[in-house]
Amino acid sequence: MNGFKNVSLNNTIASSILNHIVSKVLACFDKMIEDYSNHSIKISNNETTIRDHLFCNYLNNDEIMRNMDFDNFRFLAETPENYIDSKPQGRTDLQVFNINEFSHRNRYFIIECKRIDGNLTLNREYIDEGIRRFVGESLKYKSYYKMNCMLGFVVRRIDVENNVEKINSLL
Repeated sequence: MNGFKNVSLNNTIASSILNHIVSKVLACFDKMIEDYSNHSIKISNNETTIRDHLFCNYLNNDEIMRNMDFDNFRFLAETPENYIDSKPQGRTDLQVFNINEFSHRNRYFIIECKRIDGNLTLNREYIDEGIRRFVGESLKYKSYYKMNCMLGFVVRRIDVENNVEKINSLL
């Protein structure tokens, strides 16, 4: 993706790639929910546990990735990010590399995961410990492509669109 001199075209391509990644990650998450429901498997209401189940059993599973025609991407979980004085400023939930760009260590997308339950506490955490890691004065995550993804794990039945409005009003 570094061959185009047109920044707008590069941004369009990066956005398209990120949208493709998001759609495949959501398909994996749907498969995880279906599989776990069919086998009566319960996961604790913990962001790291949910993310690790998604990563270990789906995003890092060659067979599933091949079956979804998504085997040209690699995921890394809980990766240190944005070193200052040899100390990471944060840890990304997921880094996503296109294998064609894998030789470039800084060319990846970040997916930050947070739990959502419709209540103010988790909505604020979604903003303060999620969105604000990418924007604002205390930037924790930098990005080569300048676009990333927030993934909300909805941990109880809520009106998602209404909760998006609540989060937007908090912003």
